[in-house]
Amino acid sequence: MHSKPKCPVCEKVDLVLTGCSEPQSKPLTVGTFAEIRQNQDCDICRFVIEKLSENPARDAYKDGCPVIFFRWDPPEDYLYGFGPLEGEINCLACDLDHQYLTLADLKLADPNPDWIDLNRVRAWAKSCDSEHAGTCHSLTGWANTPLALAPLLLVDVVSKCLIEIPIERIPDIRYVTLSYVWGQARDILETRRGNEQDLRQKHALASPPYEPRLPNTIRDAIELVYRLDIPYLWVDRLCIVQNDPDRKLPQLEQMGAIYANAYMTLVAVDGRDANHGLRGSCPGIASPRVLGTPMLTFSPSRKTLVVEPDFAPRFGTGEWYRRGWTFQERTLSNRNLVFQQGRVFWECQGAVWTEELAYGPSSEPAARDKERDLGGTSGTLRHYNINLSRWPDLNEYEILVRSYSELLLTFPSDVLHAFTGVINTLSRSFPGGMLYGIPEYFFDYAIIWAPYTPIQRRLVHGMLDPAFPSWSWVGWTGGAINLSISLMMRQRISAGRNIMPWDNIEIYPKVNWHKVDLDTGKKHAIDNSYYETAKMRNDKAASLPDGWSRFPVTRDESTWEGFAHSNIPGYVFPWPLKITEQSSNKTAGSFKPYLSFRTSRAFLFVGARLHHEWEERVWSRAANAVVPRVSMFHLRDNNGNWAGVLESNGAEESLSASHEAWECVVVSGGIAWKDADGEPTSLVEWAQVDLIQSLPKYEFYNVLFIEWEGGIAYRKAVGRVWKEAWEQLDTSDIDVILG
Repeated sequence: MHSKPKCPVCEKVDLVLTGCSEPQSKPLTVGTFAEIRQNQDCDICRFVIEKLSENPARDAYKDGCPVIFFRWDPPEDYLYGFGPLEGEINCLACDLDHQYLTLADLKLADPNPDWIDLNRVRAWAKSCDSEHAGTCHSLTGWANTPLALAPLLLVDVVSKCLIEIPIERIPDIRYVTLSYVWGQARDILETRRGNEQDLRQKHALASPPYEPRLPNTIRDAIELVYRLDIPYLWVDRLCIVQNDPDRKLPQLEQMGAIYANAYMTLVAVDGRDANHGLRGSCPGIASPRVLGTPMLTFSPSRKTLVVEPDFAPRFGTGEWYRRGWTFQERTLSNRNLVFQQGRVFWECQGAVWTEELAYGPSSEPAARDKERDLGGTSGTLRHYNINLSRWPDLNEYEILVRSYSELLLTFPSDVLHAFTGVINTLSRSFPGGMLYGIPEYFFDYAIIWAPYTPIQRRLVHGMLDPAFPSWSWVGWTGGAINLSISLMMRQRISAGRNIMPWDNIEIYPKVNWHKVDLDTGKKHAIDNSYYETAKMRNDKAASLPDGWSRFPVTRDESTWEGFAHSNIPGYVFPWPLKITEQSSNKTAGSFKPYLSFRTSRAFLFVGARLHHEWEERVWSRAANAVVPRVSMFHLRDNNGNWAGVLESNGAEESLSASHEAWECVVVSGGIAWKDADGEPTSLVEWAQVDLIQSLPKYEFYNVLFIEWEGGIAYRKAVGRVWKEAWEQLDTSDIDVILG
C-alpha cells in the first residue's frame, strides 16, 4: 500500500526513513492518535490505526495520545516502530499500556500471490541439510529421540497407500509429519481395523471408495510431499488404527518421537478444520491462496517497509493455536514448514525463513543476512522450541507448561498423552523424571505451581477423574500456569551481555514426599534432591560435586557468586545441579495419582483482595478473549492479624462469603532477601504489607489449602504464610494422602 501524496503523517515518517529528521537519532511524534485516524483517505494511516487498535490485551489509545515513529537501536536498527518509544509500551501522555507496530527495512521478495514457489522450499530444506547437521538433523547421543515402541504405519505418497515400516528400518527412511486440526469436518477417512488391509493396497487412497473421503488438508499434504520428492507422510487419522487400543496407545506414547524423527513437519495453521487444505501448495490439486503481505511505501521517497512477520501470533488466531495436540507437534519437530495467513515459512533450530523476504537461501545462490535473521525477533517462537540440556532446566519446562496448560483438548483425558513427548524428552535431564507432569527433582518448587489466569478442575465426561490429581497442573484446565517461584536456572556468559543477579528467594524442604507404586502398592521416596546442592549456595566450605566450581560474577559495582560446570561452558548457575546420565524408566502411569506425606496443619481466614501494582489483562487462547489475572487475598488468624497470602484459582473480588476458616498444610519453607538496592523480591505481599515491609529478610512457609473427601485431601489453592505468624497459630501434625 502507498501513502497519500502530501499526507502530513507519512511525510514525517519519511523524514526519519531518509535521515532528514533533526536530530536523526531522535524519535519523531508524527501526530496524535486522533490526527492519524482522521486521515481516512491515506491507506497507510488507516492501516496503522487498525494495527495499533487490534490487541485487546492493551489499553486503547485516547484521542490525545501521541504516536511516535522511531528507529530501533543496533543491532536491530533495520526495525522501525509506531507507538510508544522503543522498549516502552506505556504512553507518555496517559501512562496506559498501548500496542505498537513494528516494521522492517529488509530486502523484499516478490512471491506469487496464488502459489508457493516450491523451488524455494526445496532450497530451504537443502540449506538446512547442508548447514544444520547436529542441530536440526543427524542428532546423536543425548539429543537423539529414538522410535522404539512400535512400527510406523505411513502413507506411501508414490503408491498412494499405507505401508508399515519396522522399527529397525525407521532411522533409514525419510518421512514428513502433518500437524493440523480435525475440526468439525464430517465423514473423514480414518484407518480402522475393518479397512486397514484395503488401505495397504496400492493406489487405495486414490480409489473411489476412499479418495472422496480424504479431507483437503491431508490430500494436499500427500501431493506436496510427493512433489518435494519425499517418499512417506505420517498423519494421525491414517497412520494410527483408531479403533485398536492395543496398537493406538504405543503410538500415542511415542508421538513425540514420531515428530522429532520426521524429516520435517507441515504445519497447517490456516483454517478451522481438515477441509481447509494447504492452499497455494500444489497447482492442479490444492486451491490457490490469498496472500496479504502488508508492505508500506511512504512518499515522497517511495521507501518501502514490511510489517515484521509474526511467526506465532498471540491473539486473533485460528483453532490450530488453541489446540493442545498441535502444540507438542510443532514443539518437538526440528523442522517445520508453516502455512499461516496465506504465506509459508520455514522454521528450524537454525533459522526462520519466509517467502516475502529475500533473505536466506533461495533457488539461486544468495548471501545470508545472518544479522537480520528473524528467528529471534518473534519472542513467541520461544514457546515452540525445546532446548534439550544435560542438566534439569526448570525454566525451560515452565515455559512449555505455561504455554500448553491454557490450550484446549477435545478429549480432556488426553492432557498427559498430548504432552507426553515433551515430558519424555525433558525427563532425560531431570533426575527421577516427571510424576504427573511435576518434575521430581524440583518437587518442592513445582508442587506450589500457581495459575496466572483463572483455572478450574479438569472434568472427564463431566466428572472429576482421580487419574488427574488436584496436586498437579494436569488436574486443572482453562488458564496459564506458572511452576512456582521459579529461579532463573542458568545465564549465558558472553561479552557485552549483562549477567543479572539471582533472585533472592530460597526454597527448602519441610516434608518427605512419597509416591505409591501402581502394581505393588509400595511407597517410594520422591527424588526432590535439589536441596542437596542448593544449600551449597550459602555454605562456602561445602565440597562441590565433580565438575562444579564457584564462579564470581561482577556487574557494575556488585559481585555475587554463581557456579560453573566444566562440561557446560559458557553458562553460570545459581547452584550446582545434578547432571544425570539417564532418566527414570517409570512413567507417571506406573504410580498412583496420590502423594503421601506427614506435615503441619493450621486454619486461617481469607481476607481482602490484594491489588497488583499493575492490574494486567491477558489474552487467553482457551477463552479466545482477554481475561484478568487471578486474584490474591490476605490471610488472617483468629484475632484478625495478618498471616500471609492465598493465590486464588479465579479473578474474584472476594473469596470467603461463609467466613469459615480454610485448612492449610505446609509443603516447604522459603526465605527471601532484599536486593543490593534494598528492594524486596517479586513476592507481592512483601512490598504491600506494612507489617513485613521493613524486614531485611522475609521467612515464610509455602502451604496448600485443602479439602477432604473420603479420607483423601484435595488441593483448593496455594499460598504463603509468614513464618512468625505460623508459629503463633494452633497447629497440629497430620498424615496426608493428597489426590
